[in-house]
Amino acid sequence: MLGAGKGSRGGGFAVAPITAVTLTAMFGQVVFLHDEAAPAELPELARWAVAVWIAGAVECVSLYIGWQAHDALLKKNFRAALRRRVASYAIALLVGGINYWHFSDGGDPTPLALIFGLCSALSPWLWGMHTRREAHLQLVADGVIDRNGAQFSSEKWLNFPIHTWKARRYSIMNNITSPVRAWDEYHADRAARCSQRRATGGGVVWWPLVRLRGVTTPRTGGAAHGASPGAPGGVVSAASPGVPGGVKRSGVKSSPGATAPANRTTKPPATPGRTVASVEDGPALQEAATRWAAAFAARGEEIPGRRPIMRKFPTLSEHRANKAAEAARERATGSAKLTVVGQPADTAPAQTAGAR
Repeated sequence: MLGAGKGSRGGGFAVAPITAVTLTAMFGQVVFLHDEAAPAELPELARWAVAVWIAGAVECVSLYIGWQAHDALLKKNFRAALRRRVASYAIALLVGGINYWHFSDGGDPTPLALIFGLCSALSPWLWGMHTRREAHLQLVADGVIDRNGAQFSSEKWLNFPIHTWKARRYSIMNNITSPVRAWDEYHADRAARCSQRRATGGGVVWWPLVRLRGVTTPRTGGAAHGASPGAPGGVVSAASPGVPGGVKRSGVKSSPGATAPANRTTKPPATPGRTVASVEDGPALQEAATRWAAAFAARGEEIPGRRPIMRKFPTLSEHRANKAAEAARERATGSAKLTVVGQPADTAPAQTAGAR
């Protein structure tokens, strides 16, 4: 019965250990049955025949239950396989206990007691080992079990230990068994990731180094706001000669009685999609918000109102956001025909009355 399944390899060799432990356990049972169970009035040969017959029947029942568990597991009937495996272990332990008790010295272990008792208990365990192997081979053939990954030569492990470890890890993650394919795909993926990091300016790893080189500075008053091409904010400013603090002034004209703020920002970009750096509230930021809102009208789009402006410029006060929206409408041509986006109806620009 062992190894009779189609496609099993090594099933015939598995018969040898199971047969050996079964015959050894059976011999112990024959001796026990001859001495304890066979009727004394029978001839000696008959007593031996009775003992062999009963011991063979017990071992056949145990083997048959073990084979049923083996067959159920290969057919993926796991619940039935578990029940039959438990029954086979129960019979084996019962027979092993009888053999141990018969050959022991009043319960104390002896060599024969240990040998016959252990051989009786080993039979279902060997059956289970063979069954698990056959079930694993079946799962591999069906393609429903993970592979162990690609196996690389010792030369690669010796000369490229880190690359080989990473390629093997890549093969395990992607269920690749070919070492050539795993090696090539890993290095192609590695090159693609390196190119992506270079295209994005080095990513998170290099951003602290960019700050240390002075390309960007903290957002505080009196410090020049500069940004690398890929840095957040997109506001580029440079120090202007003669201006305190080295901050470039914007082109906003102040009224005669107004005092120029100590810190000003540069002209914001005309593209609405770019993020403007967050600075302190003031006329300079209001002017930047006005220019940003007026850029929509230049492209024929609706002018943002107070709420979109405050979302774009978080540090701008509500009063200055309203002023920026009004100034943007005044600068745009035909502002009376445009609807202010995000503005309450009561604050919308009043429509001019028609000619009577």
